[in-house]
Amino acid sequence: MKVDLPSLIIGICALATFAVPIAWYQISEKMKEKKLHNEISRYARQENLTLTNEEVWGDQYALGIDNNSRKIVYLKHSEDGDQKEFIDLSKVQKCKVSNGTKTVHDADGKKNVLTSIDLLFHFRNSGTGALSLEVYNDSNGRSLTYELSIANKLARKIGSLIDTNTNS
Repeated sequence: MKVDLPSLIIGICALATFAVPIAWYQISEKMKEKKLHNEISRYARQENLTLTNEEVWGDQYALGIDNNSRKIVYLKHSEDGDQKEFIDLSKVQKCKVSNGTKTVHDADGKKNVLTSIDLLFHFRNSGTGALSLEVYNDSNGRSLTYELSIANKLARKIGSLIDTNTNS
């Protein structure tokens, strides 16, 4: 069987045209996630926390939980600057998921569209206002993928630590 060398070269180049950008994107996303993981670990160490649960999503958000000290560290990267929060769960009364929506009109009528997802912390001290940690915001140009499930999972984990804290 004879191999047509020019056809083989054209085929390999065509395949590389599609495969290389996809591989590059995957590698760069993993590098961004690793960078966030390292940053949140560094911030936790600065506060003498040992993260037992950690969640990194997208290339902007990370949240770590220290189950032993019942504290949370949160990190959000944005063009406006980084947001870093440390939360002592012994001061938190409850944590819940808060969804922002807007109504849009289309051919099928009105629909509610999810525009933001936040973890909302209410504190025991009534003088302390609620604290909102962004999990998703459609204004950053990213599509909603798995952020709602992440927010619900984190709220459950945090809620169990708050319940443990009140029962202690």
